[in-house]
Formats: sequence, structure tokens, C-alpha cells
Amino acid sequence: MQTIVWPARRWAGGVLALSMFYTAQLAVTALPQTDPDGFLILLAGFGLAAAMLGLLALTQLTPGQTVSVFLGRRLGAVLVLGWVLVTLVQAGAIGWDTGQAGPAPAGPAWPERGGVLFVLMLLALPAIAEELLYRHFVMEMFDLAHPKGRLLAIVLSTALFAYSFGGDTAGAHMLFMAALGLVLGTARVASGGLLAPILLNAYATGLGLLAEAVL
Repeated sequence: MQTIVWPARRWAGGVLALSMFYTAQLAVTALPQTDPDGFLILLAGFGLAAAMLGLLALTQLTPGQTVSVFLGRRLGAVLVLGWVLVTLVQAGAIGWDTGQAGPAPAGPAWPERGGVLFVLMLLALPAIAEELLYRHFVMEMFDLAHPKGRLLAIVLSTALFAYSFGGDTAGAHMLFMAALGLVLGTARVASGGLLAPILLNAYATGLGLLAEAVL
């Protein structure tokens, strides 16, 4: 699935999407932050980005197209293989994190109420925002109808995805995120849509939350 044909419009859409995504993140960081609201501020940024990018993606639909073009095909096979690969990547990342010396830095506090809804939002909003940005707008900057275009799209989206997690983490963690990005990018190409990478992204987040809770 590629909703934009002209290269100039694809690149303009990618640059605009990157600007919108990081503007949304910066906007919420300007809000007053306290420990109890740490995760809520995080979700606000992803929620705002998801809404903005979702609306931008809808403007790309041509007459006669519906949102179903974003879903993809062959979801069963892509998801089964994707879940296996994501599990392996996350197992390696979790094992590496737990093997590091010293206590892990304290994260923002969880809200006292609405725990189930909060977890669902934490699984969904970042996954939707990230996949709209990296696996839709960034990857559509290239011609996905040709093998070279697909390869470049996966490489660039993976590099940007991994780099976005590298600010306060060691280089090894970025390698695990790059591996995850390769899986998500390949799922995007193999399925032709965003539903598979969104579900796999949410699954990776869920494994990370589970590891934090039990380790």
C-alpha cells in the first residue's frame, strides 16, 4: 500500500510528519511535570502525535480509497513470524538490561486509578504514533513498489527509530531497538499495511512492561 505517487509529495509528507511528531513531544515537555503525572505526560505526547499523524494520513487517501488500505494483507503469517522475532529481540534486550551493574533509574510513577485503561493506552498510543511516523510516512518517502526502494525505506526508518531511543541509553540498547525496527519495517513491507507493525510494536512494549513488573 502506497497512498502517494509523486516523490516530491512523499518526501514533503515525511518531513512534515517528522516535524509534527517531534513538535508534539516537545509541546508536552513544556507542561509542568510531577512524578505522579510522568506517564500521563508521556501518553499525552504520543496521543497528540497519533491524532495529528492520523489526520495527515487520511488526507493522503485518494477518491475511492478507505482506511482499509492501511490495514494490510497476509496478517496471520506476518504476525506469527513477527511475534517470534520480537520475542527474541526483547528477550535479548531484557537480558542485557538486567545484566547491567547498578540499580535501574526510577521511572515516572504509575497513576493510582484507571490501571487497566492506562496500560491499554500505554500499549496503543506509542505504537500507533511511532508506526504512523516511521513505518508509514518515513517509509513512503521511497518507492515501495521496487526492491531498492523497500530496502532504503526499511534502513532509514530503522535508523531513525533506533536513534529516537538513544538519548539516555547505551549503544547496545540502540542495537536492540534497531533489530526491532528491522522486524517492524519488514512487517510493514510484507503485509503492505500498518496493522501488523502496530500490533508488534504494542507487543514489544507489553513484554517490556511485563519484564519491569516481574524482574
